Amino acid sequence: MPIENVMLWIWLGIFVLSVVIEALEPGLVSIWFAGGALIALILSVIPGVPFWVEIIVFLVVAFVLVLT
Repeated sequence: MPIENVMLWIWLGIFVLSVVIEALEPGLVSIWFAGGALIALILSVIPGVPFWVEIIVFLVVAFVLVLT
């Protein structure tokens, strides 16, 4: 199984898990990770994007969302 397919499922899992945790907790706990995972999930669908770029984009987007 190519790494692109694996990363697609990993990002989808992180997104779903973050949204579920956010729904169960009263405060903003994990919504930032859901945003980062969603952008990384979109990048994982684009052919030719290396997985390390997806990881960096996930971290940057999550960090920026925490700051805002």
